[in-house]
Amino acid sequence: MANKATMLMATVPTLPGRNYDVVGLVSTAERAFSGNVKVEDRLKDLEEQAKKLGADAVIGIQVATSLASGNQMITTLLGTAIKFAG
Repeated sequence: MANKATMLMATVPTLPGRNYDVVGLVSTAERAFSGNVKVEDRLKDLEEQAKKLGADAVIGIQVATSLASGNQMITTLLGTAIKFAG
């Protein structure tokens, strides 16, 4: 089985020394009981959205949580999809 390339996903807001263009913003959210959020799945959502925009990477990823009803929480991820120049 061939290795599947993984898109660069980073929390840093910029990549110094790299030329790139911003192609869009990507976001996803999940409502779940406390502690049951699958962040890996949400990151895959960001990656899929970024690929649809023709991006090579997602930078500036931010994660926010807020309390919903009862013991449920809403976890939101937001990032900037970029395409490397050259």
